[in-house]
Amino acid sequence: MKRLQQGALILCAVVLGLVVSSCGNKGKPMSTQMESGQMKDSGEKMAESTTQQSGGGHGEGMAKEDPVPFVRDMEKAALDILSHVKAGRVMDAQNSVSQLSGATDKVLPHITDTNLKDRLSKSVAEIKASVAGSPDVFELEEKIQVLQGDLKQALEKLQSMNG
Repeated sequence: MKRLQQGALILCAVVLGLVVSSCGNKGKPMSTQMESGQMKDSGEKMAESTTQQSGGGHGEGMAKEDPVPFVRDMEKAALDILSHVKAGRVMDAQNSVSQLSGATDKVLPHITDTNLKDRLSKSVAEIKASVAGSPDVFELEEKIQVLQGDLKQALEKLQSMNG
């Protein structure tokens, strides 16, 4: 019985030691940390590191990647969507829509023409919505033709900007 009491006493001492040692900034309520400025500083550092990792909006990320292959990926994904829908493979079409959306996210930052950027976003959103429901092949063909026209224009502009 005495060993059990000693064990419990040691366990309490360890727990108490952990509680006391962790009573630094972590133990303070969030409002106290905000008032003292400690959270603000760490939040700013985290935001700065995130900005640096993402390219910071200074054009660093754009200069490293050529958007033309992504436009080609969009063209291929659009054709794949149409062929999958015609074959009745809606799940495959939805996977191609995901590829189209991913490529679109990579291309849009490189396009400076806001009108073209908006049309591309709208076309992709309409195709995505069409495939998510019960896709009508003729309606989908029209939407993909519109997208292909916009992609052709985007490709011309991007190629003229790059050289």
